[in-house]
Amino acid sequence: MKKRINKGIVILLLLILTVPVISQVEEAYEGYIPTNGFVPDEDTAIAIALAVWKPVYGDKIKSSRHYEAVLENGIWYISEKVSYGLFSSSGGELYMEIDKETGQILKMYCTK
Repeated sequence: MKKRINKGIVILLLLILTVPVISQVEEAYEGYIPTNGFVPDEDTAIAIALAVWKPVYGDKIKSSRHYEAVLENGIWYISEKVSYGLFSSSGGELYMEIDKETGQILKMYCTK
């Protein structure tokens, strides 16, 4: 009987001691998410798009070109303004979608 009580107490103590540790691990794993998301404004959305487009399309991508970013339902829609664009003579367009909260690139393409 004494052994059973001692095992029960040991198990209870282990549970009490491990629950706070487990909750701290989960909290640390989530990390910090800014209040306004990782992509809070138009300038940040365009900067991310340029950083991703440059390795794909090379030196043709210039930060001085005209880009626009529109936020709808938590998604940034970034494109090169066609009238000024790299691909405007052929009707093409650079395009990207970025999640405002996480910064995840959801879609990217060029129509040329």
